[in-house]
Amino acid sequence: VFTPLLSFNSLHCDVPKPTLTVRPQSSVFTGDSVTLRCELDQSWDGWGGREFLWSKDSNTESPEAETKTINPVKVSDGGEYKCRARRGGNYTDYSEPVAVIILVTVTPDHHHVYRGETVTLRCDIYDGGVTSWRYNWYKDGSTYVFSERQQHTFSSVSESDAGKYSCNGTETEGSHWSQHSDEVTLTVSGEFDHLFINTHKFNMLLMICFSTLRFLNQNYLT
Repeated sequence: VFTPLLSFNSLHCDVPKPTLTVRPQSSVFTGDSVTLRCELDQSWDGWGGREFLWSKDSNTESPEAETKTINPVKVSDGGEYKCRARRGGNYTDYSEPVAVIILVTVTPDHHHVYRGETVTLRCDIYDGGVTSWRYNWYKDGSTYVFSERQQHTFSSVSESDAGKYSCNGTETEGSHWSQHSDEVTLTVSGEFDHLFINTHKFNMLLMICFSTLRFLNQNYLT
């Protein structure tokens, strides 16, 4: 007995899918500016008057403009972004996700201290796929790693600590490496310079006080 095979064709309605772009690039340093744009092809005429919904790391959506500018970028801004459009009760598909990667940063970006003071340098790395880093600190372009902590503290800084510092990271349990940070400059002045500046300020204060007293005395005598 011949049994015919039956097939059914379901009606499929195309749903538009926006394109998410990042300018100037998806990898940025803290303090930079980055602009994300959720674009819907102009051929979809029925989507006029739409609004855009943005989400980061699959968190709750928030309605925003077609263009989203982050300035200045913070470490917490790193992550995976996606968007879609809504008009009334109709939604487009989600865009392909775009990762905003915050490159390695060192804070503070410049520090001027005096001998004997305390200063802390901190290395921040954002990579959504890595949860644990070992930090590598370098000085003056050397390949020698002098510290493997995220924060390196000079408890009593000296002139020999002055220089240009940078860091990067290696995954604690894996093979990932981060990019290298920009260099930051640590400037250390001696105690004599510090004393001279404070003495100069004190002398200026005495001169002001003396001038004020002389002015008051002259007015009193007249």
